[in-house]
Amino acid sequence: MIGAFLQDTPKRLAELQSAWTEGDLQTLRKVAHTLKSSSANVGATHLAKLCQEVEEQARNGHSDSILDRERRISEEVPRVLAALGEQRQRNPASPQTEGVNPCS
Repeated sequence: MIGAFLQDTPKRLAELQSAWTEGDLQTLRKVAHTLKSSSANVGATHLAKLCQEVEEQARNGHSDSILDRERRISEEVPRVLAALGEQRQRNPASPQTEGVNPCS
């Protein structure tokens, strides 16, 4: 689970940023939903909450309120990746570690 998150999240963040730049709220909503779920699965609750807010704002067509959250997600992702990377190094035999909470 952690390995997949570490591998997929940079791609998801790039997709999120691209959708924001292009004004594509439908893609933005879908990517935010995916990132929300995967973040929650690894215990990154703050990141999951930010993604949920973007998802809801995109669903409601409120693009003006997304910019700050997109910026905060872009800042939070590297912190989460670093915390999970450290967790994985400490416990290399259990890459599926549950209950990791890198960003509460």
